[in-house]
Amino acid sequence: ADSSSSTNTSSSTGHQNSSSSNSNKAIKASDVADAAADPIAKGQDPTGLPPGFKLIRRNRYPFRQQQLQSPEDVSVCSCNPAEGQRCREQDGCLNVAMKVPCTPGTCAVGNHACQNMGLITRKLPRVRLEHMGIKGWGVVAAQDISPGTLVEEYLGEVVPKAKGERRLAAYAAVGLAHTYIMELTGSEVIDATLKGGIARFINHSCEPNCETQKWQVGCEHSIAIIAIQQIPAGTEITYDYNYEAHPLPHARTRCYCGAASCSKSIGTVQTGRGWLAQAEQQAYEIEKMATQKINSHTGEECWVHPVLDDMLSDWYLPVT
Repeated sequence: ADSSSSTNTSSSTGHQNSSSSNSNKAIKASDVADAAADPIAKGQDPTGLPPGFKLIRRNRYPFRQQQLQSPEDVSVCSCNPAEGQRCREQDGCLNVAMKVPCTPGTCAVGNHACQNMGLITRKLPRVRLEHMGIKGWGVVAAQDISPGTLVEEYLGEVVPKAKGERRLAAYAAVGLAHTYIMELTGSEVIDATLKGGIARFINHSCEPNCETQKWQVGCEHSIAIIAIQQIPAGTEITYDYNYEAHPLPHARTRCYCGAASCSKSIGTVQTGRGWLAQAEQQAYEIEKMATQKINSHTGEECWVHPVLDDMLSDWYLPVT
């Protein structure tokens, strides 16, 4: 298992609202029935959610088969329920130390008492979506959350890194101001821009109460959001995005976390004329590929991009 305590997002504009957008190329859509029908989003205003966004419960693998674990490869910890152990870090659980969840039916502590099955069973602390003003949507704890608790998993489409980079440029080309692409491994990223879980809506903070950790669930890597301090009910859940910001100034995201140590912008910027010129050229080449189409759900004209066709093919029709 990968024992890294945190993971970086790839270049992205992040979750918080940016002061810049390309409104004449914005993807327009009002059909968010999938998100509105999800229990997580009940009671919220669906028109405030991203166009066409769909809440999912597991990572999707559109470009390869998901790898399945054989029973003989299941990692079994040595926690002893007679000693009050419940598969927590303070119990010295071997699986927790390796960042591997206990598999239901194999843990001596039992499915009910084991505290290390959340990535599999989805038994997670109660949270809710709330609109956080200028930051847009955010996630708030609906109960007290203790340090070390798995709060959420970052879910989305697992795609090759090169595909993620092209999607990022395509999103920018059609005016999608906020994107959610996080590095999963050296060769893959998780894209939660149009399909993702509730962790997609967790905002950045320069003084966060959670962190990201890379875990291994079966044969697949996973990104867990872990509490690093006590989080009282009603508190916004945050983590440091810790990504490499876009080299083009207009594409960077302003930070609105309000922390005393706030850096005023999210991410660090790679410097150098060569890198900047490369980013400008890539943005120009990608933007040339954008075309006008008709949204089949709303009848509105909008700009779309062929890189995104595999996700949005049922949404748009050619302009006639």
